[in-house]
Amino acid sequence: MPELNDMGETPASVIQREALERDHDSECYKNMVKVSTNKVTEGLMPAEKIALIEIAGGGLEEVSVSDADISDDNKLLASFIGQDKERVLVELPRESASGRWRIWVNASAVA
Repeated sequence: MPELNDMGETPASVIQREALERDHDSECYKNMVKVSTNKVTEGLMPAEKIALIEIAGGGLEEVSVSDADISDDNKLLASFIGQDKERVLVELPRESASGRWRIWVNASAVA
């Protein structure tokens, strides 16, 4: 079992986090939005989080992500895909528990 640092991260998760931090200015992050979450809890692995997101029309979507995908204010970083009047279509960083990659959220939940 790999050793964990003071933050509970494995060497592999440190490399991943540092790469994400370094690359946040790259082209792939220009279409990123922050989606409000109802709840963020610890995941099964040290560098993993589970986020509950309210979807447009009601209901919750659960997605397990790297802690690098959760901002300091507990919002989920997701890719902006499209928008209609009151909803925004986002692509999640990982497949949700129900098998969805893309979800509609209320526009008010997106920053």
